[in-house]
Amino acid sequence: MDYKIYKLKFKTAVHFGNGMLNSSERILRADTLFSALCLEAEKQEKLGELYQMAKDGELFLSDMMPYIKDQLLVPKPLLAIEHQGEPSSVEKKRLKKLTYLPAGSLDDYLSGHADRIDVKMSELGTAESMTRAAVRGLEETKPYHVGLYHFHSGSGLYFMVGVKENKTWALLDDLLAGLALVGIGGKRTAGLGRFVFERLELPVALKERIGKAQEYSVCMTLAAALPQEQEMAAALENATYLLEKRSGFVYSETGINEKKRDLYVCAAGSCFRHRFAGDVYEVGDGSPHPVYRYAKPFFMGVSYGK
Repeated sequence: MDYKIYKLKFKTAVHFGNGMLNSSERILRADTLFSALCLEAEKQEKLGELYQMAKDGELFLSDMMPYIKDQLLVPKPLLAIEHQGEPSSVEKKRLKKLTYLPAGSLDDYLSGHADRIDVKMSELGTAESMTRAAVRGLEETKPYHVGLYHFHSGSGLYFMVGVKENKTWALLDDLLAGLALVGIGGKRTAGLGRFVFERLELPVALKERIGKAQEYSVCMTLAAALPQEQEMAAALENATYLLEKRSGFVYSETGINEKKRDLYVCAAGSCFRHRFAGDVYEVGDGSPHPVYRYAKPFFMGVSYGK
């Protein structure tokens, strides 16, 4: 596999859904990213090609994760860490709130030296609310609020990609170029979620952990994932994971507004001793066209220990 990162710089605010219209998340999960790529691929008549590559394990995506200036952040591993010395109450609170770590600080965290980690999430961006007016089908205008997130200058989101064939990079570049113009996330008709992007090599801090993940005894997934039925028992043996429900509505140019079938997945940051393939699941519930939920892991090695 060949691995690279795509780094996005947002030109506008974003609205990343979390079930509440009046708030926005600051990251975008791999399944939502894949759905956006599928919509763009359908416009470019490349949906079948994109789906098959993901289904067959020729294309892997991570979540879209934060970067702050030159720091690439990754999820905090869901592992029990033995810290060096007894942390103070202030330090314990800091560690509990810590959800992302600089990729270059993983060794410090895993060796119990979280006190060496310096990440200021306040430098990533700011949240705010935008007031809009609903008029369709109403006798009187009704205001409502939309949650926005503004990334600060020098900060944004990035995601990692693994491919088997070099030609896949051209496909991804084309799809992202299309998405960059229309935006990603919600409320794109209001001009939200527009970006510019660049494709870069994996930094040294991540190259071995990603490229040689199979050599580690414990791996963390950087994308929410669900083992296939025949993989489930082995994958969850001695794993430390957090389940989250992924749901939502079908979006298409035809105006279909049907609910997707809920899927419970292991959240990014979950750690496994047994690797698994996961799948791209069909979650349409009576939809006239296929509706996919990407739930394949993107593994990163975190421990050589037993």
